Amino acid sequence: MKKYISDYIESYIYENKKPWHMPGHKRKEELNPLFKKDFTEVPGLDDYHHPEGIIKKSQEELSKVYGSYKSWYLVNGSTAGILTAVFSVCTDGCIKKEKKGIIVASNCHKSVHNAVRLAGISPIYIEPDIIKEYGISGDIKAEKLEKIVEEAEKEYDIKACVITSPTYEGIISDIEKISEILHKRKIILIVDEAHGAHLPFCSFLPKSSLYLGADIVVQSLHKTLPSLTQTAVLHMSDFFWDKEGIKRKKIGNNIRKYLSVFQTSSPSYIFLQAMEKCVAWCDENRTEKDAKGEYDGEFRKYEERVKDFRKKAEELKNIRLINFMDCKNKPFSYDETRLVFSFKNMFVMKDEKSREAVPATGETVSEILERDYGIVIEMSGKDYVVAISSVCDEICGFNELYFALSSLDKRLIYNYDKNGGQTEFLSIKNIMSDETVLNAMINTGAGELCLCKAVGKTAAEDIFVYPPGIPIIREGEIITAEHTAEITDYLKAGKIPQGIRLN
Repeated sequence: MKKYISDYIESYIYENKKPWHMPGHKRKEELNPLFKKDFTEVPGLDDYHHPEGIIKKSQEELSKVYGSYKSWYLVNGSTAGILTAVFSVCTDGCIKKEKKGIIVASNCHKSVHNAVRLAGISPIYIEPDIIKEYGISGDIKAEKLEKIVEEAEKEYDIKACVITSPTYEGIISDIEKISEILHKRKIILIVDEAHGAHLPFCSFLPKSSLYLGADIVVQSLHKTLPSLTQTAVLHMSDFFWDKEGIKRKKIGNNIRKYLSVFQTSSPSYIFLQAMEKCVAWCDENRTEKDAKGEYDGEFRKYEERVKDFRKKAEELKNIRLINFMDCKNKPFSYDETRLVFSFKNMFVMKDEKSREAVPATGETVSEILERDYGIVIEMSGKDYVVAISSVCDEICGFNELYFALSSLDKRLIYNYDKNGGQTEFLSIKNIMSDETVLNAMINTGAGELCLCKAVGKTAAEDIFVYPPGIPIIREGEIITAEHTAEITDYLKAGKIPQGIRLN
C-alpha cells in the first residue's frame, strides 16, 4: 500500500515552510514531539471533508487493500462510523409505510442505540442467544432474525439491520446467512465490526463480514491493530446492491455527507498518518502464502503465539480459558485471539496463604491482577474477564500473563466443598453491602428512585456497564424486575453501571 499522506507530510516537513496558520503550537517539537507532524488543511495537504489529493489517493489505496467498493478513514472513532452508517441508510429515500424501522441487536454498543434515537427511527430489537454456561451473550441466529423481520415488515418500512460481530467476547454471527435473508427483502446490513479490525489480515480466523455479505462495515483500528486510540475505518462492500449501482452510489454520497456531520471539521493529521501506516503495515504482514507456498508475516507468528498460549492455559485448574465452540449452545464462530477467562462459582483468597476470601467476580479478579501482577485486563464481567491480545503481543507478554494467571489459579477455591456444603475454613467478605445495593438510585421519569421502587417506572437515561457499553435498560424503556435484578447482580459483583448512583 502506498503511503501518500505520510510520505507527503515527510517531504513537507523537509521544505521547512513557516506556519502562519493553525494549529497554535506552530509545530514546536521541543514542546511536544507530536507537534512536528500535526498539520491542518493547508495547500498540498488536501481537505479531509472534500478530498482531491493525498487523502483521496490514500483512501483509494485503503479500498484496494480491503477489496471494498469505498473505504473511509474515521478520525472520530467507530462511533462516528456507526452514526454515519445509520443516518446514511435510514434517512434515505421514500417511506413505503408510515413508520421507518431498523432491526437492532440488543447487545449493540451504545453508539448504535444513540444513532437510532437521533435518527428518529423505530428500533425492533433482536436478542442474541445466551451461552448459559457462562451467562454471556452469544450470536444472532439467522432463523430468529428472519421471523422478526417478517413480523416487523407488517408495520414498518425496514431500512436496515445492525448487529455486532465479533462481540466484546469475540463471538461471531453467521453473516453470510443473515445477509442472504436481509438482501431478499432489500434490507441493508450494517455490521459493527469494531472488535474485528484484524480479521481481514488473519487467515487463521473467521472471515471479516466485509467479505460475507455485509453492506456497511465499521472497524476500530485502535482496538486490535497498531494504531492510535480513536482511529477507525468505514467500508462499503462491493457485494450486494442494485444491479445498476444507483442505490450504492446514493448511499455512498450519503456517507460522505454524514461523515462531515459527525466528525470534526479539524481532522487530526496525526490520526490520518497513523491509520495509513497501520493498514500498510498490516497489508505487508498478512498470513498469506508466499511464492513457495509457505506462510510468513507477523500475523502468522501471532497465530503461533496465540495457539501456544491457549494450549498452555489448559493446564490451569480453576481458571477456564473459554472455548465457545465447546459450549452446548455454541455460537456460529468466535475469535480465538480474544481471551475470556471464567471463574464462575468461586472465591478468591487475598493471597496464597490467606484464610480470607471474597467472591471471585470479574471486578475483584481484575483488581488483583493489576495490583499483584501488573496485568491490566480490558473488561471485567460478573464472573469472567476479557483480555485483548493483538499482533503486538510478544512471547514474553504471553508468558507474563500466564504466570499471573497460574499464580492466581492457586488462590481460587469453589464456594462449595466436595460434600455440597458451604466452605467454612474461609472468612468470606461481601464486596458491597446489601444496604448499599438496596439504596442504589436510578433516574426515572418520576425522579430518582431506589432500585426497589423503580419497577414499572420509565428509565430517564440509558443504564449500562462500560465496557462493553451495552444498555441494560434503554432510555424510555419501562423498568422491570429483571432489569433491577441484573443491576443488583452487577453491584454485588463490585461494578457500578453508568446511570446508577450510590448513596
